[in-house]
Parts: sequence; structure tokens; C-alpha cells
Amino acid sequence: AWEGSDGSSYEVHFQRESTGACLDQASSRSFTLTCDHESQVIWWGLRKAYYISVADLCANADRVAWHPSGAISKGRQRYTWHRPQPTLAPPAPAPEPAPVPAPAPAPAPATEPTQPVAPPAVPATEEGEVRSAAQWPSPEVAKAHAIKEIEEQLGEPGGDGRVRVPRWNQRYRQALGTLRQFLES
Repeated sequence: AWEGSDGSSYEVHFQRESTGACLDQASSRSFTLTCDHESQVIWWGLRKAYYISVADLCANADRVAWHPSGAISKGRQRYTWHRPQPTLAPPAPAPEPAPVPAPAPAPAPATEPTQPVAPPAVPATEEGEVRSAAQWPSPEVAKAHAIKEIEEQLGEPGGDGRVRVPRWNQRYRQALGTLRQFLES
């Protein structure tokens, strides 16, 4: 979801690699989006009235600037969208403190010494080693790692602007959904 500077809300979905739709949630109007791989821009509308730079979008995935089509080399921007800020729920009231139990009697000496049991840790991985979905400590950590991996891939010289994350389903799907869902969120 995206928000315009005027408070409008937009949903963007790509049905195919180069073609998508943008739904203006206030008016329920849908606009065609076309990805031009050669120019590295995404065009708004069938007449290509506005565009955004794929490089700018990759550099800042939380903000996009739509430019009029006649300003492709002038850098003027017409509309700016940003990701909506999450609304925080009010804090829950603090629970009542539990009564302090009476001290337990000392246990009888054990016949064999016992070792304390350490809590299970997230298995460490070497750089480049693949984590499974169960190894992410939280969805936020998985999201940050996925974004870093995608940004590095898109920033490589000679890239074609396509996102390919090897073994996404095994590595991220449980925490983040499908790659398409993640990119459209």
C-alpha cells in the first residue's frame, strides 16, 4: 500500500513481469502500470503520463516520486508517495503482580551432578549459508535480510532489474509470504 502526499491510498499489483495495475482506493479507479526494462522506469497509464525511476525505487523502497513524462531528463517531480506508517496499538495495562511464593525446602542432594540446560539458540550461519524459515528470530529480521539481499542484487552492475531470490520459499515464505506478496507489500 502507498499513500499520496494528499492522503490518497493506492494499491499496486503486477499481474505479469512488465504489466501491473494501480488502484486508487478512494475512487476505485484502476490505472495501468508498465515496466520499461530498457529505460528502467515504470510508466503510469496507457498514455504514459507519469513515470518513476526503478533505480530511485530500489534506493528508497519507502518513497517514490512520480515525474511528468515530458520531464524525463529534467528531474521535476509531480506526485510523491510513501509507505503508510504503522499504527501502534495502545499499550496493554500492566498485569497485577503475582504473589511471592514461600521458599521451597532445599532439595535432597543428587546422586549425580546435573548440568544446567542452555536454551536452544538460533543456529549460526556462515556468510552465504542459507537459513531455513524456522531459523529467523523474528519476521522483522527475515524482512531486513530479504530487503538487503534484494537491494544488493538490484545494485549489481549489468543487472536487468528483475528480482530472483534463490530458494525463497524455503528461506523466507513462512515468515514473509511469497516473493510476489513481499514485493507488493
